Amino acid sequence: MNDDQKQPRSTAPITLSARLVCLLITVVTMALGIWTIIDEYAPGRATRFGQTEAITGPDTAGFGMILMLLGCMPLLVFCRNAQQVAWLGSALGVALLAVIFTTIYL
Repeated sequence: MNDDQKQPRSTAPITLSARLVCLLITVVTMALGIWTIIDEYAPGRATRFGQTEAITGPDTAGFGMILMLLGCMPLLVFCRNAQQVAWLGSALGVALLAVIFTTIYL
């Protein structure tokens, strides 16, 4: 691909309001994950496959960890460059997959 054919990049900085919304999403999602682990209860959810039953007992620890790791994803907005986004996003992705597979198979 020649230099003439490259897509233009957006150099506009992320606004403070967008950063605050991402921070709020992170706080709420991580609080739900912590609450799920402490309370040992996750209510049933409606999915496209139908209603799921509530999760109770020690099985909620894995669900809470998944919620906490997903809550970290909006924090990628606070990275200063693309390399930091790639490293943090990769680390979060590997950790999320590790938690998902350990909760399924253990």
